[in-house]
Amino acid sequence: MASTPNTSTSPITTFPEQTTGTTSEAGLDTSSTSEPDTTSTGQSTGSAAECADGVVADGEVCFGAPVSMNVGKSLMDLVVLDVDQDGHLDILSVNPTAMNPLLLWWSGGGDGTFGEVQQQPTYGSPSAILVTDVNHDKIEDIVLTDTDENGVRVHVNVDGQLINFQQIYASGPVPIGIAKGDFNADNLEDLVVTHDAGSTIGVLRGLAFGYKQPPASYEIAPTGFGIVTGDLNGDGNLDIISVSIEGWTDVFLGDGLGGFDPFGMSVALGTPYQLGLLDATGDGAVDLLCLAGGELYISPGDGAGGLGEAIVHPEIYKPSAFVIADFTHDGTLDMAIGSWDADPIAIFPGSDTGLGPPLGVVALASRRMVAGDFNEDGVLDLALIFGAFGNDSVVVLSSAP
Repeated sequence: MASTPNTSTSPITTFPEQTTGTTSEAGLDTSSTSEPDTTSTGQSTGSAAECADGVVADGEVCFGAPVSMNVGKSLMDLVVLDVDQDGHLDILSVNPTAMNPLLLWWSGGGDGTFGEVQQQPTYGSPSAILVTDVNHDKIEDIVLTDTDENGVRVHVNVDGQLINFQQIYASGPVPIGIAKGDFNADNLEDLVVTHDAGSTIGVLRGLAFGYKQPPASYEIAPTGFGIVTGDLNGDGNLDIISVSIEGWTDVFLGDGLGGFDPFGMSVALGTPYQLGLLDATGDGAVDLLCLAGGELYISPGDGAGGLGEAIVHPEIYKPSAFVIADFTHDGTLDMAIGSWDADPIAIFPGSDTGLGPPLGVVALASRRMVAGDFNEDGVLDLALIFGAFGNDSVVVLSSAP
């Protein structure tokens, strides 16, 4: 049976300049899962009348009551794609149980509702998940890093079914993180994988179907952990940023032909939980965002590929996950960030001067987050993993302008 969100809204005040919090029953360190509090249902950057008036306004952020879909299993991450090819976004996750790993997905109805969870087996030991078009048919597929097989495993979407062709594309020992990009400007997405064993990243070139060429290997600080791609030096070519388990950052500048030149290593940040790229300081250069050690670190970019000494964002308490997207629908990238505790999920609006003051959304602990327009109103919604490990729920916050 599909779940129907409550679209009533009420404003929540913005955070103070310094945010603190305490562990609540909604936190991830509890022994059981609590249902999310649905009393705080929305937030507006302006007057309360702006929310629930049905008008989408620039700078306005409004969400309806959270809708929870309990899984009763551990979830590794969340991605969005149209699995069943019905024209509506679905939510997909992975249960990485060692003996019987599963793909779990919920079919979206296009109105913010989702059907019952569907599941199908995958294989090996999945450690990361990515959405990309493996066979270049303009339909998104799933790629999983597999630590048992030292490579990536693909599930190709064929007529609304994620087919596992049992093909492993070798990347290197114990792959742990993955990112994508068109590194050689051939309009085919390539992959870059970082490895938990050894000190390398592997670049897999996208071909007509799959990644059949041997990976190009580049040395990094031991041991690989986080990976992200973006244009650090503004030359139009994608670059690679790798952060090791000890927090050392390696930068590789892309030449636009599929090759990469090592640019240097930055100071340690701490074990990365999530990486992202955004002009957080408002100087026109791309910065590196890193969740590590219960803090959000920002390494300012210099616009030439270099990264400055990392600073800790002062207004974020125990961050757990973030999403970079245009939530305020003003053409500028914003950052939504969650907390391990039940502090409000916050939207930091982007601007020409960097990230603005945070806006509270709803008090709800989260571990992973993803954005998508699930109710097809032209405004981004949020989906997140909520609960204690082993008894997770997927919670959807649909926009309610």
